Amino acid sequence: MTRASEFDCRALHPSVDALTEDVVEHAHRDGRRVNAWTVANWEHAVAAQAAGADGVITDYPGVTDYPDATTLASPY
Repeated sequence: MTRASEFDCRALHPSVDALTEDVVEHAHRDGRRVNAWTVANWEHAVAAQAAGADGVITDYPGVTDYPDATTLASPY
């Protein structure tokens, strides 16, 4: 988070494996969006959603079309 502050980043893009609610809460407190990468399946999409991510980066655009991941917004 220190590096993000140094460069006045508007968003963080942590690996889905490193994504936690604490990371998301800290980023949101600092006014940053959080997009998890690389979300390869719906389980990752649901985990990102549960942690509070604002979006996901994926090679499979339909990964968020499953019922448990429908609230994840797509910026595209």
